[in-house]
Amino acid sequence: RDDANPHQRRPLFIAHLPFSALTPLFRSRNLVRGLLRVNKRNRSDAYVACEDLDADIYVCGSRDRNRALEGDVVAIRLVDVEKILREKREKEEAKLTRNGGHIRVRQPDEEDENEIIFGGDEDVDTVKPKYCGVVVAILERAQNQVFSGTLTLMRPNNKRAQEEKAAEEAGQDTGRRETPRIVWFKATDKRVPLIAIPIEQAPVNFVENNEAYADRLFVGSIKRWPITSLHPFGTLERELGHITDLPVQTMAILADNNVTDLPFAEQVMLCLPPMPYSFPTDLPDHQRRDLRDTRTFTLDPENSLVLDDAFSIEKLGDGLYEVGVHISDVAYFIKPHSPLDKEARARAVRVELMHKNVPMLPTELTEQVTNLVPNESRYAFSVIWKITSRGVICDTWFGKTIVRSNAQLSYKQGQEAIEGFPISGLEDIAVEQDIRTLYDIATNLRETRFSDGALSQKADELEFEIGPDSSVPISISTKSEFPVSRIIKEFHLLANYYVSQRITSCMPEQALLRRHAPPLDRKIRELQAYAESFLGVSLDITDAHTIENSIESIQDSTLRKLMSVLVLKTLSPPKYFCTGTLDITKFAHYASNVPLFSHFTSPSTRFVDIIVHRQLEAALTDARFYLDRDNVQKLAQHSNVKREAALYARAQSNLLFLALHLNSLAQQNADHVVYRQGVVVAVFENSFDVMVPELNMEKRIHIVSLPMRQRPVYDPVNQSLTMYWKKGLDDEALLAEMAEEEEAELVGMRTERSFKALSIHDNGSLQYRNNISSSSIINNNNNLNNSNSVSSLNTINSTGNGSVNKRMSISRARISDGSNYGPDQGIQTIKALDKIHVMLTIEMVRTPPLIRILAANP
Repeated sequence: RDDANPHQRRPLFIAHLPFSALTPLFRSRNLVRGLLRVNKRNRSDAYVACEDLDADIYVCGSRDRNRALEGDVVAIRLVDVEKILREKREKEEAKLTRNGGHIRVRQPDEEDENEIIFGGDEDVDTVKPKYCGVVVAILERAQNQVFSGTLTLMRPNNKRAQEEKAAEEAGQDTGRRETPRIVWFKATDKRVPLIAIPIEQAPVNFVENNEAYADRLFVGSIKRWPITSLHPFGTLERELGHITDLPVQTMAILADNNVTDLPFAEQVMLCLPPMPYSFPTDLPDHQRRDLRDTRTFTLDPENSLVLDDAFSIEKLGDGLYEVGVHISDVAYFIKPHSPLDKEARARAVRVELMHKNVPMLPTELTEQVTNLVPNESRYAFSVIWKITSRGVICDTWFGKTIVRSNAQLSYKQGQEAIEGFPISGLEDIAVEQDIRTLYDIATNLRETRFSDGALSQKADELEFEIGPDSSVPISISTKSEFPVSRIIKEFHLLANYYVSQRITSCMPEQALLRRHAPPLDRKIRELQAYAESFLGVSLDITDAHTIENSIESIQDSTLRKLMSVLVLKTLSPPKYFCTGTLDITKFAHYASNVPLFSHFTSPSTRFVDIIVHRQLEAALTDARFYLDRDNVQKLAQHSNVKREAALYARAQSNLLFLALHLNSLAQQNADHVVYRQGVVVAVFENSFDVMVPELNMEKRIHIVSLPMRQRPVYDPVNQSLTMYWKKGLDDEALLAEMAEEEEAELVGMRTERSFKALSIHDNGSLQYRNNISSSSIINNNNNLNNSNSVSSLNTINSTGNGSVNKRMSISRARISDGSNYGPDQGIQTIKALDKIHVMLTIEMVRTPPLIRILAANP
């Protein structure tokens, strides 16, 4: 319907190919398929990740994207790379001519600030794409996809509408006032295009009083996008409420990540066994191994609502043990193609926010039927090994079982057992010895795994202490792990690995696995060179094992964390896939250093695990699996999208609570900002990257956002940036100036900052820096604990008057020991690993709230 053009208007996009024409084109390799993502920093660029190719496909501009959205599975036709890049340059040159030769530089926004060095998509002007393509069909789009956002009466950046509004405010009658037929929905996610909404769906008084809705959030959706329209047409689904309300912010996060938080439908609930549930006395399945007399226990985080896994260990003699991992047989209660199965597939994952969760399965099923609670018989799917105390596997058994847990323990209680303390309230104290023995074996398994080449690096996560009478966190800290969690980690990894081996050997074309690609070669080599030259770190990139050792050998905790963050930037997230769709050389899991891997151990929280349970059952019974290769691959792609969305939703929830905490601190300061110490990660000509370790934040700070009196001087050889601060402009004045600019931007009058041009050639710039150095103010040092600059300041301080002394003492409190600053000249030189003071501003009238990091004016 969208490709129809009955009125013969000028088409803005090419018509999508009919589905019937696609299959032969895929077979002949004239088309390829893949998942589309939009560049967060430059929304006119997009990329398609295609399993058949060794690099992403670059899609230039909205026309070639052909109405596809972030997360769509698309059919794409490859085109000549040189032709696309040449046309791109021609368009930019034509735009420059229209602007009278003036380069209009887009002001950086929050997405530009979110990505630091080695992160995000590459600029095609810097790194030439290997493939270019044009979208010719949209194969799949997320069902019931919605977006949070705001409503506006005028289309943003519409000059005519802005002129009419300005004239109206000036009391002039333009004579053009008409009742609009549409209003505009501006999604929070800037990768989503403006959506035209029929005026009938807007609130009743929206036209007359639209400014009252400026801070109210709505949920909208796209219904159609004709080839003759620059923007899609959609529906206003519902109004959420005021943007600063915590429940509204939470609903917006869920909507933007396509998370369904509605009650389960009646037909889904009818699939559950009768409630209250009681375990049957006459067992219908005689093929299950009865393990109810085997001592088992669960070990989970405090107050965990899902108890999917239990452990058992029995000594067999001669240093040999029988260790069992028993996973709740959730799949037993979910029949394929049933309403419950379809709903679980659609949700795909359990979404865990900081203060709530959205289940994949009805809580009645999880809490009353499948959770491995103490003293209750439960169906399980078990992996049992004969294993030595050193962690050597002698035998493996898979099968359906019945278990009865003897204890439900938290990590804290398990840690007490390891440290030799008795667990209070534990009925069977033999469980304490079981935990200690399992921990010893798990430790040996871990040592073997890392000696063989595993990578343990992962992003730190914050945890919040919430006050009893408020939803605002009263304190934050970096989440720490109990060593006892190694039991869970190691035996889960072992079970997932052995299950993946079994299903792959039995169904080589249909097995649902999880792979992890090695770092992007160019990025990791650039990081290696950068770390060696400017961070003082020798990074061995031979394999995961050498990278792990390089990071863990760093003594300074801040530098070690910084290197871990940068290495993770070079890695792609793990992906589910179907074995029949990829070459076997791509099956490996890089971080785990195993040739095969899958997910088996969390069927209540991941639908992939339910499928793997079914595949393992089919493998053990020599039955034919009910899904073919293509359907397994579609499920894998869907699960990848939903898992990434769940992780992003959790990250946004984390950001929301961090903003609440920082905002409460900011309200206690006169200038309504929060000051922290940051570490410089990298510097560039017009920006520099910083990390605030205690907040787990990395941001890019653009010079255009800072009060400079002239353009900074960038030294690419030494990777340093010399900044010339405006003197007498404190942070409060800077924030007021920023607020004025943002207000101007809202009415379409974005102020363009410019620095006074400096006529500096290579020799001149070097001479200029030499003059600065001769003043004894600038003293380059590549050390986190540098104190030379303070000594220089003290020397100057002893010769000045009282007011200068006071200003300089403030400067010493506001800048780091590693940053080189001359207060009289207002000059500051920074480079990687310098510590600088930064200020954090919090905008709560955003979703999620916007936390900006700016360098504090010394």
